[in-house]
Amino acid sequence: MNEEELRREILEAGGLSVWEGKSDPVEMGIKMASLVQFLKDKSDFEQKAYIEQIRFKGLEYFLSDC
Repeated sequence: MNEEELRREILEAGGLSVWEGKSDPVEMGIKMASLVQFLKDKSDFEQKAYIEQIRFKGLEYFLSDC
């Protein structure tokens, strides 16, 4: 997937709730961009696996480690 597709898939998987209650949306945007950069070099299989994990564990789980 290209970067735009990855962003869309990640946001869809994580839902808009990731932005609720955040004091610094800029920081969340930076973390999201970092996650996209990390995933763009992975195979399609790995990208889809990460996105499925985001669906189950939530985007917050992955962004907290960025």
